[in-house]
Amino acid sequence: MPRPDPPSARLPPWSWLAVWGALVGLALALRPILPVDETRYLSVAWEMWLRGDWLVPYLNGAPYSDKPPLLFWGILLGWRVLGVNQWWPRLLPPLFGLIGALLLVRLTGRLRPGPERRALPFLSGLLWVTFSTLLLFDTLLTTCVLVALAGVVEAWRGRTLRGWVACGVGIGLGVLAKGPVVLVHVLPAALLAPWWGGVHQQGSWPRWYLGLAAAVGLGAAIGLAWALPAAARGGPDYASAILWEQTAGRIAGRLAHDRPWWWYLPLLPLVLYPWALWPPLWRSPARGGRNPVPAGVPARLALAWVVPGLVALSSFGGKQIHYLMPLLPGFALLAAEVCSDVEPHRWDAAAPAGAVALVGILLGAGAGLQHALGLPGWLGEVPPAWGLVLLAGALVLARSRGAQGQVLALSLTSPALMLVVHLAGSRALARRYDLRPVAGLLEAGEQAARPIAFVGHYAGQFHFLGRLVRPIEDVPRSEVAAWKGRHPDGLVVRQVGSAADTAGALLARPYGEGMVGVWPAVRAR
Repeated sequence: MPRPDPPSARLPPWSWLAVWGALVGLALALRPILPVDETRYLSVAWEMWLRGDWLVPYLNGAPYSDKPPLLFWGILLGWRVLGVNQWWPRLLPPLFGLIGALLLVRLTGRLRPGPERRALPFLSGLLWVTFSTLLLFDTLLTTCVLVALAGVVEAWRGRTLRGWVACGVGIGLGVLAKGPVVLVHVLPAALLAPWWGGVHQQGSWPRWYLGLAAAVGLGAAIGLAWALPAAARGGPDYASAILWEQTAGRIAGRLAHDRPWWWYLPLLPLVLYPWALWPPLWRSPARGGRNPVPAGVPARLALAWVVPGLVALSSFGGKQIHYLMPLLPGFALLAAEVCSDVEPHRWDAAAPAGAVALVGILLGAGAGLQHALGLPGWLGEVPPAWGLVLLAGALVLARSRGAQGQVLALSLTSPALMLVVHLAGSRALARRYDLRPVAGLLEAGEQAARPIAFVGHYAGQFHFLGRLVRPIEDVPRSEVAAWKGRHPDGLVVRQVGSAADTAGALLARPYGEGMVGVWPAVRAR
């Protein structure tokens, strides 16, 4: 008897992508450019544009060593064609997300004909849906990882030269996207090929590892083709940072986000929501069904990709939740294989639905409960009626029946949840994070030749938004009085705790949980 189509194979494979596309459109239309990451990266691209320098990124007049230039190059290419705007840079991460989905389709099709339709719905987890709409580097890095692993699979299938060249190009682009961390996501799967791949279709395994070494060498050459000239132009400190300190410092946790080794583990249910709460995902391997996890090349490759990558990222000192993005396609591949023959029970969607209901209760409960739980203050400004919308959605999700119904409902849960967040929180987010009025005032001050100082550490929040062309001076709080004496006609930008601290400001705006204001130097404190 022929094996029936698995439940997720009957799901229209692009249905969740359509809702995700609607989310992207709403994010561009309703959400401001968020500080400090999005505003900083746009300001770096803006300074590169002003200088006409595509080799060394700059931020506030100094070489910017935190990130390589590939994302900035993508922004500059779009500006060269379309003119300077904010929508093109914000569209790049969703475009890379779409390319990543297409690469996942190709990868799964190369591993085994047929299952390419099954992996897509599992790429609808909350982390992917959220961060693939933000101007960060991780969606781009994920695309590079998929290019490299697609090359590994091509080499395993016997197209040796083509495969290793693609792998090397993916590694090189990954280095230009976010540095050597691309190897964390590519090397384990390639090194473990004898385990997941079984019999190599062309030649011996020693030749396989020679091909892998050549691919790594090609990737290193691509990365160094930028890094060495950039290091020579940027100076000794910049050279040390991009060639060593950025990588070593992040591994050791010296630069930022130093967290314990176990920090990712309790976040995995959130990262993989809603699938992590769906019992069939865990019930299938536990019962040793027709397609248990260890069986088959796709599942073994996914394990060789996800498990070592998670262990390596956990061992690094610097951790952020979006660093897990390049592992999500591996999880999608693994989940598709695990669930290929499962039939959900009637109430298997209840746990994911309960999480949606909990968010609805928090939105409807008012600012008091949200403050007590330490949630972002802007949630308290969301109309409680949106909580009822989420509760209704939770009821629909809980009542989904059958394999096709549950997989479809779960695939749409994270995109729909983020749609509601953007619709419900658009005014609150704009009020607390839209820095364009402040940037506009600074632009007018710069045009009037007034010096500008930022009290504390300036992270590039205003340069792109205000199209500023001169650096803003970082001034420690203890030196504000001396700066005022040198620049009595200047402007001083400060972040303060509340509106009560903004007396005398030319302009003050909410900023996160506090305020940001601009003072004339004579009235600055």
